[in-house]
Parts: sequence; structure tokens; C-alpha cells
Amino acid sequence: MKPKITQKIIKELSPEWHGEIRDSDLKGFCLLVSESGSMSFCIRYRINGRAKKYTLGKYGKITVTEARLQAREKLADIVRGVDIQEAKKETLKLSKLEMAKH
Repeated sequence: MKPKITQKIIKELSPEWHGEIRDSDLKGFCLLVSESGSMSFCIRYRINGRAKKYTLGKYGKITVTEARLQAREKLADIVRGVDIQEAKKETLKLSKLEMAKH
């Protein structure tokens, strides 16, 4: 399924449907719908020839607009050569070290 991900598209999804919707406007931006009905925004990308998925957040905690903005920022980082998944791991590691100091 490849429409533009909008609030309207999300509201029109059948409760029984699950899978992935890839956005028609922003390459790599996706909405994942689990069998339980939980929805998350993510981006799919390649770095060093490897396919990766980066979760932006759950629908309801962030809006479609917020997720799209985050996706644009992260995709720009990828173009600059940043592995956003590794950057996230480093940030979490540093955060844990800071908390351990206090």
C-alpha cells in the first residue's frame, strides 16, 4: 500500500488490517500496523548496503505531522552519512552514564 500517510488514511484503516503503509511523498517514511492494532511510524533506509528500520514513535503519542517532520530530519542525517540507529544507541549509552554519575 503506497498512499500519502495522512490522518484520514489512518482513520479509514480497517480494524482487521495489519501491515505496512509506505508513504508516497516521503521515501522511506512508513506506518506499521501490528496485528493487535498498534500503529508506529518508522523510516526504512539503507546504510553501507544494509537495510535498516528506525522507529520514530507510536501513533497517538506523536501525530502524523510530527512523525513526518522527524522522518525528514532523520533522512537528511542519513544523506549526510549518519547511521541514525547507531547515533541513537550512543545517545542512550551516554544518557545512562550521566544518570549513573548522579
